[in-house]
Amino acid sequence: MEYIKENYKGCVVVQGKTYPEALPLIKEKWSGYLLIFSTWMGDEGYYTTDDIVLFNERPDVNGTSNLNLQKITTWNGLALARRMGWEKALKWRSDMYPTDADSIWNTFSNDGLNFLCWVDWSGGYLTDYFVYGRCEDIIAVFDIEPINDGFPERHITNRVRDLGLLETAVCVGNKLHSNIDIFWHKNSIIVTGK
Repeated sequence: MEYIKENYKGCVVVQGKTYPEALPLIKEKWSGYLLIFSTWMGDEGYYTTDDIVLFNERPDVNGTSNLNLQKITTWNGLALARRMGWEKALKWRSDMYPTDADSIWNTFSNDGLNFLCWVDWSGGYLTDYFVYGRCEDIIAVFDIEPINDGFPERHITNRVRDLGLLETAVCVGNKLHSNIDIFWHKNSIIVTGK
């Protein structure tokens, strides 16, 4: 199948385990965007032949709070985005969907990596619910060994800092509001700004 980049508003890599109830809403809410699903072998029955899906083999080591699983699905999805000609893409969790994708997309800065927010707990860290930016930068951020200590956001934040990407990173959570928010399906909560 051939993909014409110009027909899409942007590229969204939906990474992680398939949530059957959230999948149709993700497709609906991100309509007009190129969706690349990067999930696990065994989830084939949830997708159609029109979907672009990578079915990854699960590793033996999940890493701390499944960081290694996130790494594999993120890497492979963004690598495919690059092969398809996308310089920038959005890494998005498979258990979340936006109320208004265009409005969220329009909050992103093209000058650095975009995260939801900075949390001032345990020394401070970036949240990794989504990351928008250059595919190569996001792939480099997730170039992390399958660590079994600490928590994923700490390791990701350290990696962003080590790569020199923290100074230009942007947190866009304060731009969310009741018309631009995110539903976290797995936890049945709405992530919103004001």
